[in-house]
Amino acid sequence: MADVAERFGLAAPVLTGRRDPSGRAADVLALGRLLASALAELGVEPDVTAGHGPGEWAAMIAAGMCGEEAADVLAALEPDDPDLACGALGCGADRADEAVGSRPGVFVSHDNCPHQSVICGPAQDVRDVLERLESEGVLGRELPLRLGLHTPHAESREKALRRAFDALASANRASPSGRRRPPRRTPARPATSATWPSGTCWSPCGSAN
Repeated sequence: MADVAERFGLAAPVLTGRRDPSGRAADVLALGRLLASALAELGVEPDVTAGHGPGEWAAMIAAGMCGEEAADVLAALEPDDPDLACGALGCGADRADEAVGSRPGVFVSHDNCPHQSVICGPAQDVRDVLERLESEGVLGRELPLRLGLHTPHAESREKALRRAFDALASANRASPSGRRRPPRRTPARPATSATWPSGTCWSPCGSAN
């Protein structure tokens, strides 16, 4: 990173050095901003930007959809919720949905591919689902993530993010920016330039079928 900054005469980003998801995400954004600036120095301008997770935010900054201050918004996210847990499953979202059943507060947050999905909810309920699927021969493990992102559990964070984004200076997008979205599970909210950035915390993510 320092070599890239020196090569193009750019300021090297100051990283948080934190290991929690919000701190890591802020550092990913810092690196993304540096690389986007380096490409601009080479005359490379994207027609479209896209990303996943923190990469969505990096894509929005590169597209001019929001200012570089967005990294500060990520870094200021509340700490993990100790009552939540996420579980990675070696099965598709349909089977994950079936295993979750009627457990309140447990959601399929990521529909990653036909044989991999993620659930999020109250810690013991998530562990019960993992144990049930393991007894049926489905691999799974609890993840060290408790943010509740891409589920209704993130709604409190969404409100905080919406307030923060309202305070940021809005800019017209220089190029379109997008992310993968699934067609089901949690109802999607309308996507507009004013509401989309914070809405990404609430909406599930995955591949459309």
